Amino acid sequence: VIDIELLVPGIGVDEVLRRGVYGLAKELARLAPPERWAGCTTVGDLAVALGDKVGLGRAWLDEFVAAESAVQAAVRDRRPAEMDDGAWTERIATGLRKQLALRLTSLPLGTRLQDTHAKLKDKVTALGRELAQTKRELAQARAAAPRPLVRLRRVAGRIRRRLRRTP
Repeated sequence: VIDIELLVPGIGVDEVLRRGVYGLAKELARLAPPERWAGCTTVGDLAVALGDKVGLGRAWLDEFVAAESAVQAAVRDRRPAEMDDGAWTERIATGLRKQLALRLTSLPLGTRLQDTHAKLKDKVTALGRELAQTKRELAQARAAAPRPLVRLRRVAGRIRRRLRRTP
């Protein structure tokens, strides 16, 4: 939810923007096929690409994870009793990093059958071209190579002729 940061004093526009971009990346990664996000393989890649579009640059995620885990640690009320604030914040940061590391292809719209079909069709077409080229090369090699049977027949013919000539 994007409004929990409003409960923490000192949260500025930049934090709200980063949090919004992160949330948008998580949702878009889940709702659209990976092919839509050229050059992105993880949720984090998508977050960086979206952040770049709104002026966050490409190196904002580490700072976001640190700030977001502190915000969540401050507003979440489910901290285990055996954890101190630092361990609780680190557990949240680890969860955020795991979410950012999710591969787009592992999400529900990851690898779709039509995408797999198209890739396989392209591969079969390429293999067909490769087979045709190999057949051409083989035919050329056969034509250029001396034929052993033809040679044998010539040699046999010479031997027969010599045998006929000898008394």
